[in-house]
Amino acid sequence: MFIFQTGVGTRALFAATDSLGLTDVLLQLLDSAQVVVRGPKPTTVLHSRKVHIDRAANGSYAFRQVPRAS
Repeated sequence: MFIFQTGVGTRALFAATDSLGLTDVLLQLLDSAQVVVRGPKPTTVLHSRKVHIDRAANGSYAFRQVPRAS
């Protein structure tokens, strides 16, 4: 499971993997994992990389909870 909380952190992660030539590896890991986001900013970054999102908190507020999986 990967949990993305901020757009800045998500962009930084991809910048690091881009510079190391490891983005394809990260994308493969994300493809086989559950991906959870806290709000719209990491969602935008992940969608730009064509990453699926399994769970998202409602709204962009940090205090909201991500719905539980059934």
